[in-house]
Amino acid sequence: MTNENYEVRPTSELLNLETAIGTKSTFQDKETHAHIYELQNGQFILLPAVGNKGLLINERNTLDHILSTRIPLEDKHRKPQIEKQQLIVSLPNSAQDAIREINKVLNTNIDLQNPDFDFDDLNQKLKKFGFEKAYYELSVELGILLCEFLRKKEDGLEYKLEKRYGYNPYYEAVLIDKNGAKIIPWYYLNRYLLEKKKFNFIEIQEKTERFRL
Repeated sequence: MTNENYEVRPTSELLNLETAIGTKSTFQDKETHAHIYELQNGQFILLPAVGNKGLLINERNTLDHILSTRIPLEDKHRKPQIEKQQLIVSLPNSAQDAIREINKVLNTNIDLQNPDFDFDDLNQKLKKFGFEKAYYELSVELGILLCEFLRKKEDGLEYKLEKRYGYNPYYEAVLIDKNGAKIIPWYYLNRYLLEKKKFNFIEIQEKTERFRL
């Protein structure tokens, strides 16, 4: 992949280039955690926080623009939490949007105000929908549903956003209890969908509730 102002190259190739040309200065970008090498010829190498590829950038203006917007690299593996960042960073206000999306896609009628709601219907419809497909299309919403269920069950649970670093930074949501312990809502949920290939909401909820950091 090329652009008139930058090229995407393998990390190994960029490091060989850095050795061959020589470095004038280096720094780490605070926002993205990318490492930047200013070369003796006026070009720049950008190596992101993760991955095996980076950018060879021709001029400072392009580097500044990339760092102020987004690094033009994509992970080959889809990450639902990156794709649905707006839903995550808008919590708790977006929680009802997440539940409405589950109801719409799976034709369920989830209502956390109903104490007699039967999660077996959700379990069966997810099985029919497909667990891997549910991971890519609904895992963020299902995790938010799990959070809201726990928040209704236990007083004092609050959302907290934690920054993660990929090619570009993104946020994951966790719950913090009254004692400051952390609940990670997607830890078991994603493993059930991708590894166990089954789904039992109450079983996942109970495991998630017990596992605190």
